[in-house]
Amino acid sequence: MAVHHFGKAPGLRFPTWITTTLKVKLLSIQPSPAKQGPAIQHLRFLTELKKYGILHYLVLEKNHPMSAEFESVSEDILWVTGNREGIIPRTASPLKIMRYFWQTHNLKTLISQFAVKNQVDLLWTVNEAYLAGPLSAKNAQIPCCTQVFGMTSFRTPVIGKLLALFHKKYSHAIIPCQDLIASEIQDLGYPAEKIDVVYNGVDTSNITASITNTTQCDNNDPANRNKVGMVAGLDPRKGHILFIEAAPYVLQKTPDTSFHLIGSTSGNDEYLEEIRHKISELNLQDNVILTGKVDNVYDYINALDIYCIPSKIEALSVAGLEAMALEKPIVATDVGGNYIAVKNDETGILTPAAHAKELGDAISYLLLNPELIKKYGIQGRKLVEKKFTLENSGKKLNDIFIKYVSSFN
Repeated sequence: MAVHHFGKAPGLRFPTWITTTLKVKLLSIQPSPAKQGPAIQHLRFLTELKKYGILHYLVLEKNHPMSAEFESVSEDILWVTGNREGIIPRTASPLKIMRYFWQTHNLKTLISQFAVKNQVDLLWTVNEAYLAGPLSAKNAQIPCCTQVFGMTSFRTPVIGKLLALFHKKYSHAIIPCQDLIASEIQDLGYPAEKIDVVYNGVDTSNITASITNTTQCDNNDPANRNKVGMVAGLDPRKGHILFIEAAPYVLQKTPDTSFHLIGSTSGNDEYLEEIRHKISELNLQDNVILTGKVDNVYDYINALDIYCIPSKIEALSVAGLEAMALEKPIVATDVGGNYIAVKNDETGILTPAAHAKELGDAISYLLLNPELIKKYGIQGRKLVEKKFTLENSGKKLNDIFIKYVSSFN
């Protein structure tokens, strides 16, 4: 059973008088127990929302690795155990399914009590498969907005349709991070007028200011080598294997090139062994570097010539946006929302999914045309500043929350 602790832990337009006088008390839910992309983006959104005077309350896994950061933007936190078990399980195991329903019931009770205790105005859950959030909002008689950072849940035919029907009843709005997700949710039957797209955003000024100019990706990698890299944890969907398989095609034309896998190497030993086996199988030990987890990822991205997004599925890569903010050209697979930021012959090159040769040829083409590396990098930075800033995302989220609080009341 979940346990809790109450304690102090530090396209819409409205008239100015509304946005400056209506202060929303927001309760958000972070189901992930790990320091991963959705949790990081959630925290960044919350930091931006504080500028609008929002009073934030949070549901978070006890001993979360980002506890201190979330505490700094929260008035009060409901600490729970087994929060991730409130996400619909991807299994047919009767025991796990029963556990899921039991945990969802417990979480719904705790969260709705916490919402009433703090008299919050709106609930914001950042995972569409975490049904305890919308159910808690109904119990507490407050509106609910559901954030969608990924594409997986709605892609399963039966589950996707059922999810859309559930949210049609219990979520006052769905907030996808890109347009393709919005279109797919609408096709599943969710009303278009209740869908508000808010792109993932990055803080371009903070990224630039974080560069120390002291990192060359790897101390054993010669400074004059071409450097291509990607940033991702050990998730097979991120395409590490395809990235490695593309390397021989690059080396045929630009042999003085190294490939950097930046990101944690813990959490999936089986996949890590698959990556190492692929490096050995292709005899790439001198060219492919498992950088691992780093303290300042921006330094490592900044040391690259080209940033790669070789994903099998991708909503809207935050690391890719950060690379663009650092004026790096992008070579990406044409999957999911990659096309939204990666514009052919403008900010980078899109290649067919799961085609190592095409990916490698695109990387080689840029390495052999350094003027395009510079051109795409500059244009990528301009696109991020225009379309993918935290400032833009925070403003739109604040307007959405005010809209539903005002209309609900």
